[in-house]
Amino acid sequence: MSLTEAGDVSSSEIAVAPSTSFVFAAKEGTSGAGFAVLKDASAARSFGFDIEVNGAPAQLSVGSTGSVVVMDATGRVVNYVETPWARDANGNDVATSYSVEGGRLIQNVSPSATSVYPIVADPQFGWNGPFPVVRFNKAETSTARVTAGVLSVCGKIAAGLPIGYAACAISAVQVAAQAAVANARGECVLLAPAPIGVMAFRYTGGYCQ
Repeated sequence: MSLTEAGDVSSSEIAVAPSTSFVFAAKEGTSGAGFAVLKDASAARSFGFDIEVNGAPAQLSVGSTGSVVVMDATGRVVNYVETPWARDANGNDVATSYSVEGGRLIQNVSPSATSVYPIVADPQFGWNGPFPVVRFNKAETSTARVTAGVLSVCGKIAAGLPIGYAACAISAVQVAAQAAVANARGECVLLAPAPIGVMAFRYTGGYCQ
């Protein structure tokens, strides 16, 4: 994973194959976004995201518009995923759609012969109601300034962690970077779900003591 910052925008990249990576970006004061990047014609064409509700695989249903309804084990709608998009290096649309395998949501990307790489595909995760976030207090934020500290904090609160220890571990570098900034500013870190892992944001007030 690599982390870069440009102004008030930070991004982290996870290379999952020589020609495929996931990039997560966040601008201070706004929510984050995740993107799959196909670097050349040898890149993967499908990307899977395991979606859980309260620790159990979600029930997923693809609608006529290409969006996906997320339900819990009882069939109650708890979330939705907006219609995906993908574009090539020239800004041209690339065909993309979702399919479902159990609790796994799969984004399929179909470049044409004229598509120019790299291609960026965005799984548009939307939410009904508030994000299921996890908040660190100031002591936990200070501990999380290094990757090992992130894992230590997540491990201690894993029993009640709605986004899971594994997701926290995947994004430990990005979380540590945000924690370092937050600690220096007297702020705290909160974690929100991303397509892979989590995104870390800074906050003040409330539990931030």
